[in-house]
Amino acid sequence: ECRACEAGLFKNRSGFFSCVNCSAGFFSTSIGSSFCFACEPGKYKPDPGPGTCSDCLENFTTVSGATGLINCQCKRGYTGLDGGDFCVACSIGQYKENTGSGACIICPVGKFNIQEAASTCNLCPIATYKDFTGVGLCVDCPGNFTSNKGSTNITDCKCIPGYTGNDGEVCYQCPIGTYKNIRGSASCQQCEVGTYQTMTAMTVCLKCDAGKYKNQTGSGLCAECNEGTFTIQKGQTTCEMCPPSTYKDWIGAGTCKNCFSDINGSHCDQCPSGMFQPHIGASQCMSCDAGSFQSLPGQTYCECCPPGTFQNSSGGHSCLPCEEGKYNDKSNQTFCQNC
Repeated sequence: ECRACEAGLFKNRSGFFSCVNCSAGFFSTSIGSSFCFACEPGKYKPDPGPGTCSDCLENFTTVSGATGLINCQCKRGYTGLDGGDFCVACSIGQYKENTGSGACIICPVGKFNIQEAASTCNLCPIATYKDFTGVGLCVDCPGNFTSNKGSTNITDCKCIPGYTGNDGEVCYQCPIGTYKNIRGSASCQQCEVGTYQTMTAMTVCLKCDAGKYKNQTGSGLCAECNEGTFTIQKGQTTCEMCPPSTYKDWIGAGTCKNCFSDINGSHCDQCPSGMFQPHIGASQCMSCDAGSFQSLPGQTYCECCPPGTFQNSSGGHSCLPCEEGKYNDKSNQTFCQNC
């Protein structure tokens, strides 16, 4: 007949073998067990066989499977003797990251804590520093300064972008027309040509808008393109001349318009009388053919000389009457016939 192993005993193989006591540090509370459980951290069991694990005193702990009170050690953040009667919490400004009887350690420079029983110290946050050990909060960097986490001295405080000055002293705003995009004591940089800045303490300069330009570094606004000049992209250092056969008769932004004559500048001239141009963007005016005329400037066509008149050369601005004894009964004629 097979009988179940009693509580505190186990048997992990089949056959005619006896039940075995759970080892010290292990327990079993049920009958018929094939294995024993290790005591949880914070508990211990000194004797083999039946029985449960005992609790360590408050603020003590153990590894799993502890066999005696001596295995109870102070938790992280507490100090005292192993197996002793009590553990004392580390004070504010101290820490202890391991279990056992070791002493609490003072927070080093650049680190702090504000609670008792701490297992670590925290790094000083950005824009602060701590140049002393132990109790105390991190100190704010002066205005317009910043620092890395865990800074240990006021000289770790650097001017923020847009400001310049010696580390840990005073930061001054970058003036109008300058910028600084890094932190530290570096000087503010002048805005490059094609860029400007109208405010202080800036980290970038802005590109001149289309229709404007700036050909000097530093302060100053972008100038508008004059008549006959233009830009179509931002950040330009000069304005371009309008191409041949185009014009721009206003200041500022905009593209050049097509002309009716060969003008490279701000405006288009009218074709004079005797000439015409029917096309947009032409580079020159055309003369009226013989037999035609144009008395007005700026026209797109020529008119035929009416009957009784003639024009024997090109570029005429009027027609001539037939002389006495001659006639012309058709239009667009270059001479008159004899009677």
